[in-house]
Amino acid sequence: MTLFLAFDVQTPNGANDRICAMGLSWIQDKVIQKSERILVNPQCSFDEKNIAMHHIRPEDAEREPAFEAFWKRYRTEFLSANLILAHHAERAVSVLSKTLLAYNLHEDPLTVVDTQDLAKVCFPGLPSYKLNIVRDVLKLEDRPDALQNGSLVSAEIFCEALRQGINVLEYVKSYALDRIRDPKSKAEAHSKTVSPAPAPVFQKVDATKAQSEISAYLTRNGTPVEAVYQKKIDDTAAHLKAKNVCLAGNFVTCQKSELSTLIAKLGGLVKSGLNKKTHLLILGQKDADAGIHPLYNQKTQDALLLNREGAQILVVLESDFLSALQRTGAIG
Repeated sequence: MTLFLAFDVQTPNGANDRICAMGLSWIQDKVIQKSERILVNPQCSFDEKNIAMHHIRPEDAEREPAFEAFWKRYRTEFLSANLILAHHAERAVSVLSKTLLAYNLHEDPLTVVDTQDLAKVCFPGLPSYKLNIVRDVLKLEDRPDALQNGSLVSAEIFCEALRQGINVLEYVKSYALDRIRDPKSKAEAHSKTVSPAPAPVFQKVDATKAQSEISAYLTRNGTPVEAVYQKKIDDTAAHLKAKNVCLAGNFVTCQKSELSTLIAKLGGLVKSGLNKKTHLLILGQKDADAGIHPLYNQKTQDALLLNREGAQILVVLESDFLSALQRTGAIG
């Protein structure tokens, strides 16, 4: 069973009640297992504006299965996943919901996390949280599949949130797929003019069961993820001896040289370079507090890349590190 499924949609026109392509990425054990982009015959007209955005033309989709066949193939994947991920989830789920309604298909609510919300926590201070901006921060700009398949970027954001110890349960919402808004008037209700399917009502429903299942998966020995991350910081701060430490950015609490001296007194080894043997990367918060995103720092980018390659570099903000030193009694 797939535990997490990220998806994104492309639409043929501005009505947003048909799908001409869907990206799907499957995640298990914090790893993206596979990612696909499936073309769908929307059985309707295309707008040039939409074509310019996703480069899918009518002739590309005309021989592909229609949505009914697509949904029959992938429905179980959606409904069996413990959690669905989407960037700008309200729009993505809205398109899916209106397409289902257009084909007279009715489904139970989906439990969804908006990876745009997660990105704001993972990468604070970005000028925008559009997929292309976050894709560049994640160093995915050179992957053609990431350019075409937004679900892959959503999946990478989710995995990064797990690596950072973010409690994703705080961002869980559940949306009804088969509720529609009442017509504005009786005249509209009886109009013979064919109009797009009405927007679904995004009614938050009880997600307790889903949260319980996800929580069980994201815990180790009964300890919540955020507590696991905190414990890692505390353990590292309490046992700095022979640990390779790298500092990046501009610091608020003290000068970088002063922090280097403190770490050295506690037995840590302050290194200017970053590699797979680095244990700890401490980020200065001066730039972050000024609204400049700390992940634009090249060392931070390198740490994220090394971690994706198997390194175990703990990335912390200076305030979290100093608080951990005080909590563990390493400093008074």
